[in-house]
Amino acid sequence: PDMSSIRWSWKKMILVAELTTILYSPARPLNFRVYYSDAAQQTDLELSFLCRKPRHAQHWAKALGLLHRINITAWGIAESELKRLKAAFRSVSGGRTQLSLEQ
Repeated sequence: PDMSSIRWSWKKMILVAELTTILYSPARPLNFRVYYSDAAQQTDLELSFLCRKPRHAQHWAKALGLLHRINITAWGIAESELKRLKAAFRSVSGGRTQLSLEQ
């Protein structure tokens, strides 16, 4: 596995590069939320996950957070700047393409 995508079914997945925020709150110990930017959408989308045990939610949120930070580090710019850059790209591309390091 190349760790570039998160797949939860045969047809449904998101790219790690599309992650924008991962949230975990001890107030809701079995849940965590993942926000991501889909090129076809003009706003970030949210996925909510429900785990069987609080430690599972904590581990998933931490692992996804680390993948998210690694991806941001590869761009070499601040997270807030990367979010603005992706939002600008998404608005001018009409959602037809993804912004990548290779471009």
